[in-house]
Amino acid sequence: MVKLKPLEVPPEVARRFFEDMRAFHREPNPIKRDEIAARQLDALRGYRWPRDKKLRLSDVKELFELMRKQSTFLKNAATHRAKSPGFLMGKDAGARVGSDGTVASCS
Repeated sequence: MVKLKPLEVPPEVARRFFEDMRAFHREPNPIKRDEIAARQLDALRGYRWPRDKKLRLSDVKELFELMRKQSTFLKNAATHRAKSPGFLMGKDAGARVGSDGTVASCS
């Protein structure tokens, strides 16, 4: 099996994606939210591999939601660490939080 390298999105496209993601979450009108997601759907379609499954509007909306949840999780973790800097002492010392939110012990 041939392992493909992940596609790299140019910085300007990535920056626009995050701007649209923020606008998507601020927008109360569902039709305008769909327009924002559709704009990113068109932009991202050019950066997928031919063998990848077809990218849909619902996929972009789900991606926006998942990234929002991940961002909220990381902000809450950072706030908790700032308020109690010694919270990873004792048996949890050296624990790491993975990119998917799972906690793994380093010992």
